[in-house]
Amino acid sequence: MPKCVILYHYYYPDDVVSSRHFTDLAEGLCSNEWDVEVFTSNRYCRRDGVMFLSHEVYNGVHIRRFKHPPFAQSKNISRLLNSFCLSVKWFFALLFRRADVVIFGTDPQFSFFIIPFLAFFRHGLRFTLWGFDLYPEAIAADGIEISGFVMKSLKWWAGVSYRCCGMLVDIGSCMRKRFLGYNPNARLETVIPWALDEPKEIEEQDNKMRQELFGNVTLGVLYSGTIGRAHQFEEFILLARELRKRKASISFCFAGRGNKYKDLQEMVTDEDDNILFAGFVDEKLLPLRLAAADIHMISLRHGWEGIVVPSKFFGSLAAGKPLLYCGTPDTCIAEIIQKEGFGFYLEYSTIKKIADDLEKLSSDKVRLQGMQQSAFLFYNKYFSKKIQQKKWNKYLREYIL
Repeated sequence: MPKCVILYHYYYPDDVVSSRHFTDLAEGLCSNEWDVEVFTSNRYCRRDGVMFLSHEVYNGVHIRRFKHPPFAQSKNISRLLNSFCLSVKWFFALLFRRADVVIFGTDPQFSFFIIPFLAFFRHGLRFTLWGFDLYPEAIAADGIEISGFVMKSLKWWAGVSYRCCGMLVDIGSCMRKRFLGYNPNARLETVIPWALDEPKEIEEQDNKMRQELFGNVTLGVLYSGTIGRAHQFEEFILLARELRKRKASISFCFAGRGNKYKDLQEMVTDEDDNILFAGFVDEKLLPLRLAAADIHMISLRHGWEGIVVPSKFFGSLAAGKPLLYCGTPDTCIAEIIQKEGFGFYLEYSTIKKIADDLEKLSSDKVRLQGMQQSAFLFYNKYFSKKIQQKKWNKYLREYIL
């Protein structure tokens, strides 16, 4: 039975989206007859003071949790200190671990920087990396001031680290381009982050939930998930205001949490009565919330393409929801939703056109249902968890041969 060690900042029972993906990855490999061990932290991402056992076995996966200081993840310096602490501990633990392959995630930030040192001391160890968000690129995209020398040094060492990996796994063509910019020697593969909830059919809308999110309207447009620095919302607000002027029976709801949630709320005025907010919801209620909408919103701020994972895209398709996408036009998201006909691309120049489209769609239930069915079928054909876990098993077994 081949042995795999997975390193990621957060793991079950943490409800962070990427934690769920790495939990599914570990358990999927375990079900495919891998001996899986996970190195993670002993703390929740967003629950201060709660800590886990240092060792446990869950669903066949051996979990080893490493202590790190109780520094808040909301501050840059604190995140770096947490990352440094975990990375050092993981390094020494891996020096004496037998493994056929070690999988690094990209959280904590820069933890994959220890790969060259491990490659030096452990010549036979194989490394792969699954890119969810890329550093140091995210620093530049976020507008954080940093000297040119430091940035060049970070990118140089990132390149060294990538070239010590035998396999780099991206989440789409934009990230693939960024990996290729480092001239890696690695095998390049794509595995997308599947939806956390995969209904067997498009779920019926719950009237109570729909009323809470959108009020009494014909068309409900939902943004559900993290509201952070990598997302943009200005065009959504302007679109909602355009539809309000037209007195269209369409409401927008932003539901979730993140470091830009309050900033988004401050953008909305009392006159914006077709824009509503809802906080984070427990995972058990998430499918009900996603199903209550007619269309889902996703966004990616310019400059962030290929740096972060747009996981809401896959969750929306799995729920059978057409998409209203705002972001860089030359991304696989924009290409897919327009080519397959289950979405709209929004930018400043298309606000009135999209307003026209949504008004027409609000009175054409047959077309709306057709778009929903197309999204649902496309997800299950190309993006499902079962398909992606098969890819992981196949790629890793080919890699270690």
